[in-house]
Amino acid sequence: MHILDVQAEDIVEKFSDCQEDALLFLWGHAFELDYDETRWSRVEKLFARIAQIENAVCLPCGEVYRRYHARTTGSQTDG
Repeated sequence: MHILDVQAEDIVEKFSDCQEDALLFLWGHAFELDYDETRWSRVEKLFARIAQIENAVCLPCGEVYRRYHARTTGSQTDG
């Protein structure tokens, strides 16, 4: 989900309520936040809400891939 998606707050709440393993993939570019001060505050609120989710883990893309690969194949990868 893009960090400025109009449904972002609703999607984060659904993620928060999920009782099984789930992946919430956020993406965006810092320069997109420079266009309007309200964008910064929206993203800050979104990140603050995500930080409150118990058991949520923030990972870079490479680590998401490594964990997914290990889980689906039963093997580890170095790259």
